[in-house]
Amino acid sequence: MTTLARQFSSLFTRRGGPPGAVEMGARYRRVLPNRVIETAEVLTVKGDVYGIPHVTFRLRFEHPSKGSVLDGPRVLALSSFASQYPERVSGD
Repeated sequence: MTTLARQFSSLFTRRGGPPGAVEMGARYRRVLPNRVIETAEVLTVKGDVYGIPHVTFRLRFEHPSKGSVLDGPRVLALSSFASQYPERVSGD
């Protein structure tokens, strides 16, 4: 690998991975059409026996008039998790 290639590669591996990388302990959310807010807290991110990365997480469901409920743990492939919970919640 050339020096330039190594420098370019290091841009995407610093500080835990590329921008938007799913990190353990972080929280991500989505808002459903019925106004329920799902907040997913990442417990682990690790590969399965085939090397496919999976996210283990717990959920908090919040509705403006019905309160909140905790559920989990649940597991999704990393790509599915990232597409379903695109918004990182600040303050984690």
